[in-house]
Amino acid sequence: MKTYLDRKYTPDARLSEFSYEFAAEMVRALGFEIIEDLDKAITPYDDDRISRLLWGSRQGQLTRFEDVLLAALGPQFAQKHPWSELDWFQERCRRHLERLEEDSITPGVPDDKSDRNTN
Repeated sequence: MKTYLDRKYTPDARLSEFSYEFAAEMVRALGFEIIEDLDKAITPYDDDRISRLLWGSRQGQLTRFEDVLLAALGPQFAQKHPWSELDWFQERCRRHLERLEEDSITPGVPDDKSDRNTN
């Protein structure tokens, strides 16, 4: 997971091995079995644009990754995420999905106007 994310979103030395283990667990919980399927789902989304929209600034590697997964999967992200039982997490996902749609980023539908991150 670390190697994939370092290539996709540039390395982030602040992250621990545990963070990448959790990211891998999350990806499996979301239903991805092979990295190619994951990559196909998230590549059409501009992580920088989404990060700035949702947080007001460019966030770290894993936050951008999760935000792009939210954009790619829509409500399914919140339903299958390991934190799906937490009310605060569901509320955050709901608010973020609303923000994406307000900015014409329809969850699950790649935005052809966005710059595509192909790192």
